Amino acid sequence: MKSGFGIIEVMIALAMLMVCALAAFRTIQVCMHAAHYSETMSRAAVLCRTQAASLWAEPQASPALSPGWHKDPANPIIEGGMTFYRFWSVQEAELGLRTRVYVAWSEKGRAASCEFDSEEEAEASVQPKVTMSGLIPSWP
Repeated sequence: MKSGFGIIEVMIALAMLMVCALAAFRTIQVCMHAAHYSETMSRAAVLCRTQAASLWAEPQASPALSPGWHKDPANPIIEGGMTFYRFWSVQEAELGLRTRVYVAWSEKGRAASCEFDSEEEAEASVQPKVTMSGLIPSWP
C-alpha cells in the first residue's frame, strides 16, 4: 500500500483551491467597485447640498434664482479626481421658489455627456445623478 496522495487527489484539491480563490478575488473586486461608487455618491451629495444651501442664501433678486434652467459656471467640477456637472432649476411656486439641484457624473460603460440643456433632459438621462429639491419661501 502506498502512502501519500495520488495525482487525481492533488488535481481535485488544486481545482477546489482555484475556485475558492476566484470567488475571493471576485468578492474583492465587487467590494472595491461598491466603495468607489459610494465615495462618488457621497461627493455628489455634498456638491448638491452645497449648491442648495448657496441658493437658500442668495437674495431673491439674484440671477441664480431667476426662473428656468441653470448650469453651474464652474462645470465641469473636479472633486477628488472625479468630474461632476451641477445644474439647478427654479420655478415660481405659491409660497416662494421651488428649486431642484442636479449633480451628475460619467461612469464607465455609459454615455459620457452630462451637459443637460433642460430639466427634462436631465430627468430622462441614464447618467448617474443626485437630486435635491427645496422651497425657498418668499418673505413679504
